[in-house]
Amino acid sequence: MKILVYIAIWKRPEVTRICFEGVKRLIKNSNHQINCYCVVSEDWAEVMCEEFGFEYKRVKNEPLGHKMNRGLYGAMKYKWDYIMTLGSDDLISDELLKIYEPYMNKGIGLIGIDKVYFADLKNKKTKLVDYDLQIVGAGRLISREAIKDTATRVRVTVLQGCSTIINSYYLGQITYMPQAEVYRLGAIVSPSQEKKFELWDGELMCTLDNNSNNRLIMNHVSNKCIEVGEVPLIVDIKTDENLWDYDSLDGTNKDFNLLNDFRELRQESDVSVES
Repeated sequence: MKILVYIAIWKRPEVTRICFEGVKRLIKNSNHQINCYCVVSEDWAEVMCEEFGFEYKRVKNEPLGHKMNRGLYGAMKYKWDYIMTLGSDDLISDELLKIYEPYMNKGIGLIGIDKVYFADLKNKKTKLVDYDLQIVGAGRLISREAIKDTATRVRVTVLQGCSTIINSYYLGQITYMPQAEVYRLGAIVSPSQEKKFELWDGELMCTLDNNSNNRLIMNHVSNKCIEVGEVPLIVDIKTDENLWDYDSLDGTNKDFNLLNDFRELRQESDVSVES
């Protein structure tokens, strides 16, 4: 499979470096063809992407939903079967893709797990958070077809005023419509070749994972949340720059040494993670 790791970056260069080292390890150890594409908003992030050989697009940081969509538009220009969404503070185990393989081979549109280990490197603490069968954004896979079907917006001119369950349109209006709605309206609209991709609500600054998962599932994309027990497969590194800090998370405290399999995390655990 061709997999594109997609990362949005803002602040925390030290943590981003740990994340990038993890992606490099994944690229080296996986049987899949993996590349990385980032959407950035700062000079240092461009420099780091170039250092690691990762492609990138620069977009203003706010709103984050808009930033993610603009980056996705660039990502769609590359050839891949699945996109993996990853935070710039996330690490995934090599084992995760092996667990995903049977579902990738079946062409499932949305694949993920519901458990994440959160790590406080400064105090060497970790906790397991279980999202109870809700696929987490970190490390999930979304097929190219699922994104095309759900996120494609086509620029159209409205030829006749009309209403749908969701929207109303007026004669002469120029707007972007979901591709499926363009098909439904038929001769009422005149589509152009111009497209954009909106997997996330462009006005949002948070809850983007739930927002995009809901859009995919409501569009009848096949999905699988895999039960993995308490095996550490995804680690989210918490710093003071996060919207929700480590202590605000409701989870089960675990031994920090459980994360020893994440080589880069162990090596860098003494580095200052203040931005």
